Amino acid sequence: MFDKPLDGILNREFRVAENADQLHILSDLFKKMVNYSTHALGRSMKSSRDKPRESTLILLFYRHIFEMLDAIEVLVAQSVFNPNSLLVRSSSEALLYMHYIVEKDTIRRARSFVYVKGLEKLRWKKMFKNGSEERKRIIKELKKDSSFVGKTGIPKFTDAPNRVKDDEEYLNSDYFKEIRSEYKKSKCKRWHALFSGYNDLEILARKLGRIGIYEFYYRRYSEAMHAENILKSINEGEDGMLSIKPLRLADEAEDLVIFGVYVWYEATKLLLEYFRPQEVSKYEQDAKQSIYPYLKDFKKR
Repeated sequence: MFDKPLDGILNREFRVAENADQLHILSDLFKKMVNYSTHALGRSMKSSRDKPRESTLILLFYRHIFEMLDAIEVLVAQSVFNPNSLLVRSSSEALLYMHYIVEKDTIRRARSFVYVKGLEKLRWKKMFKNGSEERKRIIKELKKDSSFVGKTGIPKFTDAPNRVKDDEEYLNSDYFKEIRSEYKKSKCKRWHALFSGYNDLEILARKLGRIGIYEFYYRRYSEAMHAENILKSINEGEDGMLSIKPLRLADEAEDLVIFGVYVWYEATKLLLEYFRPQEVSKYEQDAKQSIYPYLKDFKKR
């Protein structure tokens, strides 16, 4: 049983052969988009020297987006489709954050992200530091945890306790003075809520004029993130009998193509508009010539 899966549930070789045409188009498409993104990122990194240091966050969000697209290419090459929902959801969220930081007040919004995420990571690291309140709390709670994780205790992350002091000094530095003050006053502790921002990501998307990203990609694929989309894996026969679908079906291939082109196009355009506006027109022409034909080609099949 460990050496070979049950064919009715998983047949790796058969699915790759069955979906060969679709897989070839998808793989080639995503490779081209990722390839272009590496060059766009490289050129933008050079231009970032003339921008505030906080603009680095824009580069990082963009890198995250095309790293997710790169992972999708690896998965679809093996006819793996459903797990890509997690990558789609993550990419769509990163795109919304990228829009929010670029829109205005880039320095404070970027610093807010770094500060709030730094606090969250600091609390996590303190669980591994002897004597900390966070460690005492988790040890007490693990006594009630009957799972494998609870029985094995706190895992050892050797570097985490050593970084606590450095992180505390960084987050308490003058660099974050304005952010700390705003964070203490804010009822909502989400980074995008600070400085009269938006508590809710849906509201943020609507205010940015990007509700489509939220509704069609973030909201839809959040179900996969929270394991709430499992019912779609059920088949009902003519006799009313239920069965579970096998793995690696290509039933969401077209959605994946549309999403991939959309998020790549918008993220890359946003990046270039901020760092290399002189290249935007050329980029739009290149995308129409090299990427858009894949949409038509895929729909023909």
